Amino acid sequence: MTTQKLNSIAEDKLEVLVNGPKYGVFKGVAGTGKTWLLQEKIRHIVMSWFSQGPDPEKDEKILFICGTPLLASRLRDILPDVLLKSAMDVLSKWIGKTDVKNKKRRHSILKDMDVIFKTQKPQFDHIFVDEAEDLCLYYNDLWWTSLHSLRNGGGGYFWQAYDPLYLTNTPDSLKKEVEGAHSLLTVYRNPGSVFRAWATGNFSLMRDCDLINSGIGDPWYNREEIRLGHDIQGPKVEKFRATSSCLSKKIQCILRDEFGRGTYVGDIVVLFADHGDFYVHGERLRREMQDEAGKSYTGSVAVELAGSFKGREAAIVFLIVNGKARRRNEFYLGASRCAYYLIIFEMEASKEDDKAGEKKLLEIISKLLPGDAPRESQVALENEWRRSYLMESLDEQ
Repeated sequence: MTTQKLNSIAEDKLEVLVNGPKYGVFKGVAGTGKTWLLQEKIRHIVMSWFSQGPDPEKDEKILFICGTPLLASRLRDILPDVLLKSAMDVLSKWIGKTDVKNKKRRHSILKDMDVIFKTQKPQFDHIFVDEAEDLCLYYNDLWWTSLHSLRNGGGGYFWQAYDPLYLTNTPDSLKKEVEGAHSLLTVYRNPGSVFRAWATGNFSLMRDCDLINSGIGDPWYNREEIRLGHDIQGPKVEKFRATSSCLSKKIQCILRDEFGRGTYVGDIVVLFADHGDFYVHGERLRREMQDEAGKSYTGSVAVELAGSFKGREAAIVFLIVNGKARRRNEFYLGASRCAYYLIIFEMEASKEDDKAGEKKLLEIISKLLPGDAPRESQVALENEWRRSYLMESLDEQ
C-alpha cells in the first residue's frame, strides 16, 4: 500500500481510531481499509502501554481472528514486525520469554474457531475480528457468543469488520448491530479502471451471486455511495479468451510482452472466480506457472481461488472466469484484489470439465456431514448446495 493511500486512509479513519467506541462494528467493501483499521488500532493499543513510561505490570492479551487462512498467515508474518517498529520493548514483553508456541499464542492470529469454542475461561483483554462475514456463514452467531465469553472483563476493545457484499447470511441476533455498523464507503486499493470493472458491472457480473444478492445479508449498506478515494485511473482492464489447456502459455505471453522479465513474482497472482474451475485446473496451472517462473523470475506465482485471497492484494491480477457455466462465482472478490493491472480471462471449459468441477465440489460439501448421517440429511444438503451455488438450479426454483 502506497504512502498516498496510507495518508488518505489515516485521514478518513482518524476519528474512528482516536475516538472509536470500545465495541465497534465496521462494514465496507474490499479495499476500504478494514484490515488496516483493525491492525492500526492494535498498534495504538500497544503504543498506549508505554505512553506514561514503562509499566512492568502491563500484560494485556490481544486476540486477532481472521477466517481466511491466507490472510491469517500473512498477518501472522507481518503484524509482530509492525508492532515491533512502534514498541520494541513492549512487544518483547508481550510475546514473552518462553518457547515458540507460547510466543505465537501471545500475539494470537487464529483461524480455527473450533479451538476457540473449546476455550473455557476468559483470557483476552482485546478482541478483533476480520472477515466476520465468513464466521456468520459457517458458525451463525455461535462465534459471537463464544468470543464474548473469552473477554477478560468489559474494559477492552471488541471490534468486528464485515464485507457487506459478501454477507449473505446475517444471524437474526446480529442484524441490529450490522444495521448500525459504521459504513466504510471509500475504496483505496483499486485504480479507477479496476474499480469500475467490479462496481459497475461492465464485465457481465450477472453471474456473480455475491453482487446479485448483496442486499440480502445487509440491506442497509448503500452500494450507490461507494466511491474511489483517489484519481488514479491505471491501465485499461483487458479481457481475453483462452481454453483451459493454454491458460499458462497465454499468461506467460502477456507477462513477457507487457512487463518483460523484470516483474517481481510477488506482484503477480492468478485467481479463479469459479470454485469448480479451480479444483479441476488450479493445481495443474500452479505447476505450469511455477515451472515457467523458474526460468524468468525468482520464487513462485500464486494461483488461488479468489475467495481464498480475501484481505490480500497484488499489483497484477489474472482473473479466470468461466465463459459458459452459470453458477455462483467470485468475480467481485477476484477483481477487487487488484492494485494496478487487471487481466480477465474468460476460460472456455469443456462440458466434461464443468461436470468434473461440480462433482468435486459436491464431494467436498458431502464431507461436512458425519459418515453415519441419514440419507435425508445428505439429500437436503445437496439440494441446498444446488440452490445456492448452481445458478441454473436457482433459475429452476
